[in-house]
Amino acid sequence: MLNEKGAVVRIIVNSTIYIKGGSEEERKKYIDAANDYLVNHNNFDDAKSSVNLTFDIKYKDGTGRSTRNLKEGENMFDIAGGSAATGRWDEISKQYVTGVYGHIQKGMIDEELMGNTIFHESLHLLGLTDRYDEVGYKKDKDGDGLKDRKTKPHDGFIFDMMGAFHYGKWQKFSNVHRKNYRNYLETIRKTKPELIRQTRQNEYQFLLKYRVDLDANQELITPK
Repeated sequence: MLNEKGAVVRIIVNSTIYIKGGSEEERKKYIDAANDYLVNHNNFDDAKSSVNLTFDIKYKDGTGRSTRNLKEGENMFDIAGGSAATGRWDEISKQYVTGVYGHIQKGMIDEELMGNTIFHESLHLLGLTDRYDEVGYKKDKDGDGLKDRKTKPHDGFIFDMMGAFHYGKWQKFSNVHRKNYRNYLETIRKTKPELIRQTRQNEYQFLLKYRVDLDANQELITPK
């Protein structure tokens, strides 16, 4: 949404994300944890930013669904292995494209951690990149998983969901997400207006396809 001067003042990131795999009980726990987490952590309106950011994401059971029949704006996670989300390099556009599929680690017990992990991975599907560096970890005795994992957030991302991945405990959001999406919208508006359609006065809609926080050289952008 734009104000009367044409500046971006509100952004709504909308998606349906299906979760499949695991047992019926485990799947329900993951879906409920993700939906509850978003409800409890979706207030981004504060005095530090002129842009209000809302995530309108609905997590649903994806049993019987596949990536082949996903519609526009739909994504999918499978409860299997570790936690990661997909993406790919597009040779035609010379840009990094967001994925539609990822997987979430099995066997998580803590509901806050479940919801936080799922939302972190969801943001990869919705345009954002990890903003931390690995600074050390040890493999578990059986060789699976990580023990004593340590990461360091990039400057300016200490309280950002994508930078505080394993920084002691999960952190709340900062304004960086808001700035990333705002910068992307403004760039698209100026360079590729054909990707945007107007829905009503001062409201515009477009399909988020490219990574928001990478420049033309695929270098990470740090919003000011």
